[in-house]
Amino acid sequence: MESPRSSGWFRLKGRMLDIFGRRFQLPESPYKRMLIGALFILGGCLSVLPIFGIWMLPLGLLILSIDIALVRRWRRRSEVRWVRWWARRRGEKGPVVVASTIPPDQDRLP
Repeated sequence: MESPRSSGWFRLKGRMLDIFGRRFQLPESPYKRMLIGALFILGGCLSVLPIFGIWMLPLGLLILSIDIALVRRWRRRSEVRWVRWWARRRGEKGPVVVASTIPPDQDRLP
């Protein structure tokens, strides 16, 4: 199964942000990243205007999730729910693992 995240619209790896197949590097300063994320959310709230759109809300939250733990937790929970929903919709059996934090040599119980 190809996960929806690997073919999705937005992907975040460290400070690199992939949007619709294009790669952007976010600033090192957490204050600049939070400002950019807040501006995207504000632009999403102004979605009635031609350039702004509802697509800016998840992108702003994704950028904010780098520096704000509460948003990061919300994003991870949403991602797990989304992958599980996607697997059920496609009719796949068995557990769905989003990401493993256990090193390969420690995956067995003693």
